[in-house]
Amino acid sequence: PNTIQRAYEELERQGVVAPRRGLGVFVIDRGRLSARGSAEKRTGAALKSTIRTALANELTPERIRELFETSLASSLQKVRKRN
Repeated sequence: PNTIQRAYEELERQGVVAPRRGLGVFVIDRGRLSARGSAEKRTGAALKSTIRTALANELTPERIRELFETSLASSLQKVRKRN
């Protein structure tokens, strides 16, 4: 129960859900956008870090693109198999 309560509180702080007394907890529309924006920021930061590492190790931009495209295609294929 404590873990669940903390999770709800964190989601509320992030603007993802809003509690309604006597009715429950509901996802709010801007929460979805906020969560998506947050995920995009984290993903962008991870990609930038990876690109900096690749460049520091003297990989060419073309090779970085090839590696990205290969990884993306592989990940998409795995996701499609699960669905």
